[in-house]
Amino acid sequence: LRDRLRTTEGEKEQRADRVRGLAEERRGWEREMSEAHNLLVQLQSRFDSLQEIQRNYEGYQRGVRSILLGAQPEGSVLGVVADVIDVPQEHERAVAAALGDRLQYVIVRQADDGVCAVSTLREEDSGRGSFIPLSPRRVPISGNGASSLNGNTRRLLDLVQVEEPYRRVAEALLSEVVLVPDLSSGLALWRKNGVHVTLVTPEADVIDANGVITGGSERPVEEEIVSRRRQAGELTGGIS
Repeated sequence: LRDRLRTTEGEKEQRADRVRGLAEERRGWEREMSEAHNLLVQLQSRFDSLQEIQRNYEGYQRGVRSILLGAQPEGSVLGVVADVIDVPQEHERAVAAALGDRLQYVIVRQADDGVCAVSTLREEDSGRGSFIPLSPRRVPISGNGASSLNGNTRRLLDLVQVEEPYRRVAEALLSEVVLVPDLSSGLALWRKNGVHVTLVTPEADVIDANGVITGGSERPVEEEIVSRRRQAGELTGGIS
């Protein structure tokens, strides 16, 4: 009888250990679920805030915002340059430096639509803006362009993705912009006779075709605009 009692007590203790173990596992699962829920709430909040910023075109010039917010579906205003270019994170700073306020160019169907938009801004006293037609004219280069270069240089156009209907817009703005490793390399390349391109480094230093050098410690203000599409995609992936 004593042996049976000892066996029963041992089994009882084993069952109690299993129950305690299961309870601890449950508490662990509940903690993980709570952490996952909190993370999801944070991601959703960030995504909603970013969507609101994008919808309101925050950070854009007053005239650009006015035209974009007043645009009609299927109308002549198609969007803004920053919204049709997907830029890898490692190249965002270079693209922002190379394009600058051209990221805020409003894309319109025809050049005449740009004229109408400027008239609207003037009549409503709602600021200024720049408008690029969907099929912009390519300006011939006097000298060697980006296609003549090789080695450790890359056309910035080849490092980004562009929605197909807007390919010609991107080509007009980026086809003669070349990414170089650093400012010294860029300057050496600029000094070569006949090379007429804009040179930009990953750190956002720029040498234009005339030899004007731009750079410094502050990042380009347009970098935040460039990064919005990537951030929205990452947040969408995190939420799903």
